[in-house]
Amino acid sequence: MLAGVEGFDRTAIARTLERARGRTLELLAPFSDEQLSRQVSPLQSPLVWDFAHIGHFEELWLLRTVGGAEPLHTEHDDVYDAFAHERSERGELPYLPPAAARAFVDDVRSRSFQLLDRMEENSEPLLKGGFVFGLVAQHELQHIETMAQTMQLGGLPAQIEPPPAVRASGEVGVDEGRVTLGAGVGEPWAYDNELPAHEVELAPYRIDRALTTNADYLAFMHDGGYEDRELWSDDGWAWREAEHASAPLYWERDGGEWLRNRFGCVEPVAGHEPVMHVCFWEAEAYAQWAGKRLPTEAEWENEARSG
Repeated sequence: MLAGVEGFDRTAIARTLERARGRTLELLAPFSDEQLSRQVSPLQSPLVWDFAHIGHFEELWLLRTVGGAEPLHTEHDDVYDAFAHERSERGELPYLPPAAARAFVDDVRSRSFQLLDRMEENSEPLLKGGFVFGLVAQHELQHIETMAQTMQLGGLPAQIEPPPAVRASGEVGVDEGRVTLGAGVGEPWAYDNELPAHEVELAPYRIDRALTTNADYLAFMHDGGYEDRELWSDDGWAWREAEHASAPLYWERDGGEWLRNRFGCVEPVAGHEPVMHVCFWEAEAYAQWAGKRLPTEAEWENEARSG
C-alpha cells in the first residue's frame, strides 16, 4: 500500500505517478517486441497487454470518471477489461503492439497531468486526499509485480535485484490483546478492501523474527520432508503426489548442489535469502516439520505493522 500525500499536493502526486511509470519502463526496456508480445503461460497475460492495460485503467479512472472525457479508443474497453477476459485468452485479443501501446500510455499520462493541474480537492471520495491518483499509481505498481511474475515464468532475463538477506533469528512472544487491523484515517490511499480499520482479539502466540531462509528449507528437504507423509495434510499429500514435487518450483539438483532458475539465469540457491515459490502445502509441511504452524492473517498483519 502506498502512503497517501498530505492534502491535495499536486507535486507529490505527480512524483508518485512518475516513479511508478519509471519502474514500469525500466522493467520492460530490455525486451524485444517479440518478447513483449509473447504469452509465455496461460497463467499470465502478454507483457504488452499489461502495459496498455495500465494506460487504459488510468484513462478510465482519471480522464473519464474524474475528468468527464470521452473514450480515446472505445475498442479498448473490451480488449483491456480484466474481468471480461481471463489471462489464458488475452494472447488472442487484438491488443496494441509495443510501439502503439507506448504511444497510448504516454498520451494518457500527458492528459492526466493536464487534469491534475486543474483539479481541486473536494469532498468527493475519489478526490479527497488525491485518492484516485493513488489508485492509479497502486494499480501500476501491482502490474509491475504481475509482469515480473510473467518474466519468471517465461525465463525472461529481467534485471531485478534479489531479495535482501535474512539476518534476524529466533522467536518473539506476543501477549494476548486487542490489535487494530486494516487502514485508518491517516492512510487516504487505502483500497476499499483495507477499510475500515477494526479491532480483533488475539490469543498469545510466538512467531519467528525473520522469514524462513533457503538454508532452513534445505534442512527440511534433506531430512526427508517431501517423503514424510505425516507432515502433510491429505490435500497437500495428494498435490505432492500429483506434481511429484521434491523441491520448490524453479529448483533443480546438480550432483550435490541445488540450483535455481531466476529470470532465465541458473545459479546456486542462496542460503541466506528467504525461500520463495513454495505453495501453501509445502509451507504447511515445513512448519509441521519445524514443530510450528503458519501464522494467521491477523497475526501476520500485526507483526508486519509492528516490525
